[in-house]
Amino acid sequence: MVRVRRSDRHGVGRRGTLARAVGISALLLVPATMTTSTGASGGAGPNTGILGATEAFAQVITTLQSRVVGASTSAFSLLTGEAGVPGSGARQLHESTTTIAPPAVPGSTTPAGPGPATAGATPTVSVPSAPTLGSTTPTTAVPSTTSTPTTTVATTQPPSTTSTTTTTTTTSEPQQSGVNGGTVGAGGTQAVCIELANPGGVISDAQLQAITAVTGVNYQCVETFANPAPQWTDWEDPWPFRITSDGWDAWLAESPAHQVVLGEDLIPSALTNNNDPLTWEQPCDAGAYNQYATQLAENLVAAGAGNTVIRLGLEANGGWEIDYVGQTAQEQHDWAMCYDQEVTAMRAVAGAHFLFVWNPNTCTNDLGLANWYPGNDYVDIIGADAYDLDCNTNETVAQEGWPNYYIDSNAQNDASLSAISAFAAAQNKPFAIPEWGEVTGYTDDPAYVRGIASLAHSSDFSFQSYFDCGCDNIVQLGSSEPQSTTAYVAAFG
Repeated sequence: MVRVRRSDRHGVGRRGTLARAVGISALLLVPATMTTSTGASGGAGPNTGILGATEAFAQVITTLQSRVVGASTSAFSLLTGEAGVPGSGARQLHESTTTIAPPAVPGSTTPAGPGPATAGATPTVSVPSAPTLGSTTPTTAVPSTTSTPTTTVATTQPPSTTSTTTTTTTTSEPQQSGVNGGTVGAGGTQAVCIELANPGGVISDAQLQAITAVTGVNYQCVETFANPAPQWTDWEDPWPFRITSDGWDAWLAESPAHQVVLGEDLIPSALTNNNDPLTWEQPCDAGAYNQYATQLAENLVAAGAGNTVIRLGLEANGGWEIDYVGQTAQEQHDWAMCYDQEVTAMRAVAGAHFLFVWNPNTCTNDLGLANWYPGNDYVDIIGADAYDLDCNTNETVAQEGWPNYYIDSNAQNDASLSAISAFAAAQNKPFAIPEWGEVTGYTDDPAYVRGIASLAHSSDFSFQSYFDCGCDNIVQLGSSEPQSTTAYVAAFG
């Protein structure tokens, strides 16, 4: 998947998604000259002229073109045009003792089946399946976790209309018109979050009520992006809370259950150097940037956002990111240490109750998850972004089935949904899918929604967020994908 960002009206905080590329030039927006080496994680990036990306981001893409990375012959075949390596079963983890089978998906004609056994592995972790279309609201398993206790938010449902005379009295609360989506916690909270269009960066109750009318979910957590930020002054003071007219502060103040899921790079774009990330990783590793992390935390707390779920260094295994983890063992080690430094600084601020998500991306080269994992003391949740295209085959779940999609049709790839979820289980951390959605130009795919739901309803699942901004080639829920929307409502509404 190639990450494509779009600027908001403020020109600083920019939100975006992954165009899970499909071999269509209009989707990828990649010039013919921009190709990747075999196994590159993201050497080919978006055409920055078309997308209006910053000059710094364009420089990142230029440096990535000259970088020789990876060794896998199947990675990023969507850009090279080579066929993916088919596989079956679950991914055998690098330095892991746990395997996880693809969750069974109702209505699937292809058996999920267990994956290949790993020497000395513990028993396979099974994941409950999602409800079938038209079912009632699923029964949620009681979470079992050793993490920090979660917060349960009670929601009052609208009272039913009762008529005892010729006069009928109806009481309703527009913001409580759907099922409570829940609040994210460091355990099996199974929260249902959403990324909205937020025109001009503004969040409003009207937007949330509109999506609730479609899905039946009363969303308590909303996702947005503060990255990339040009300078430290922008990085430490994210636009949603710096610009009060955008309404984020007011929305948080409406209810203690309201929560923002925030994408934040480890550094501002001014420091990026994907050709030699040690230029910023080593100073960060030594604590040189802790002052900025402290200021970021203080600003969030002051804005009433002390409960923010922070996707720090999101998708850093993708070469399109300004805080790309790097290829060498030293680069990956120092990236993890930088993460640790910033988390430690932010947690030390009074009033900070942040949850930190370590968030690799699927569809990148195999770096070995353990090589750049910051450590259990610094990570609350492990997540993976997973849009509806297998990056080896360019096929949707409807085309190839959930089991093949779940492993990216490559059982040797650490950057698959199965590998990352199994890694989370091995670390005893709750799993999340912070970004997911269907790609424009492909068939309505309820099987994909049911597959995501099969993970989202497991007892150790933290949260998921559908990318419903109507941007970056991701289809919005509603009339554009009626079958998938019906499946979404059946699973989460």
